[in-house]
Amino acid sequence: MGKTSINRDKRAVVTREDFADVHAVNCELANDIATYIVALRKNPESQCMRRGLVRAFMALVEGGSFGMKRLILGLHTHGVIDLSDDEVTLLHEQSINLRENGTIERIPAKITLKRNLRFLVSIVEMHFGGAHRQAWFDGPHWAQVARLNEIRGRLMHPKRTGDLVISSSEAALVEGLMSWYLNRLKLLLDDVVATTWRVKGVAT
Repeated sequence: MGKTSINRDKRAVVTREDFADVHAVNCELANDIATYIVALRKNPESQCMRRGLVRAFMALVEGGSFGMKRLILGLHTHGVIDLSDDEVTLLHEQSINLRENGTIERIPAKITLKRNLRFLVSIVEMHFGGAHRQAWFDGPHWAQVARLNEIRGRLMHPKRTGDLVISSSEAALVEGLMSWYLNRLKLLLDDVVATTWRVKGVAT
């Protein structure tokens, strides 16, 4: 495992439940996807179910990454790791803006999905160890996630009724990606858990 930035001088106030919550949210979002998959098998031509399936998958992608970032920020707050101010700002999905009066404010950052997830993976590698980047972004799965993200964008901002149409092949992408994405999130979480427990001794 690579170099970590664990702070050995502070006692973390972190419990197993903090990690379990992240896993539980991912499972609940995955259950939503499974519900749509079952419904589509019963009614495979339903555009409503296809649209719901795509939206449910992207909720898992964004919800799962949000949960990981929230957990990492909590570990920073409790002194388990030392994040830079810039890292904290970006994990909050914020950016710095200078007002006309010369004061600083934090505003929502406009970050693409790929950059957001690359940043999350980099944070885990840098502060908790592990090697994840290649498995996330160099294979065919990421291209499929990006495709579904484009489709979700089309659904959220339709210019014509045709933008609401999801093909059977597009809907089929989700079933193959759900297990892959959940596994990638689990491996990230495993490195966070293992490093935190090993160095700090998380309360049980």
